[in-house]
Amino acid sequence: MTLGWAAALAVFLAATTAYADDAADFQRAVDLYSAGSHDEALPIFEGLHERTDSPNAQLFVARCLLALGRLPEAYDAMRAPVTTAAERAKSEDKYVPTRDSAAIELVEIERQIGKLVVAVADPPAGLAVRAGDRDLPEGKLGLPFAVTPGAVEIVAEAPGKVTVTRSIEVPAGETRSLTLVLEDAGDGDTPDPEPTPDTPSSGGEIRIAGFVVGGVGLFGVG
Repeated sequence: MTLGWAAALAVFLAATTAYADDAADFQRAVDLYSAGSHDEALPIFEGLHERTDSPNAQLFVARCLLALGRLPEAYDAMRAPVTTAAERAKSEDKYVPTRDSAAIELVEIERQIGKLVVAVADPPAGLAVRAGDRDLPEGKLGLPFAVTPGAVEIVAEAPGKVTVTRSIEVPAGETRSLTLVLEDAGDGDTPDPEPTPDTPSSGGEIRIAGFVVGGVGLFGVG
């Protein structure tokens, strides 16, 4: 347990009962995490983040997801403490280590995931798009989202349209794009349109600037 975590814990234990309870839960979750019980630690950290909006709790949510092999979720979760801790660090120095650790770990996760951009030409009403095991809300269409590297199956369907299913290979650390066209149903033997060629790219969408990235450690729920 690092000095940063111990100091933050002491602050909470000296505060109200509610804060003391949160600190005790945080310590219990950290102990479970350190023992490799990531599936047990995860819901505790999630509850702490929901109750306290703590960047430190969110950092450990992402760490648990990563340890459980849930890479896309870990990437999405790790982006939150990078932003929130950076904002709070402007007025509270105790969040500087959280900000720096989240930034380092986000870059590491980004190297392990692929990113995919799915667009649908003239999106019809009632459009539903699924990428692998996750549903893509309308707001995600046309924007990069994290995926587990490998083959990703995309299914797009809408009332009165022919369902389109495509598979695309997305390497780790790279971005691929796919544009789909849904034809009207009942057009006979008209073949499914081929998707546009995927466009490879590399590099992260997260740009970290304006501060020096420090070491990785364990911090309190502060």
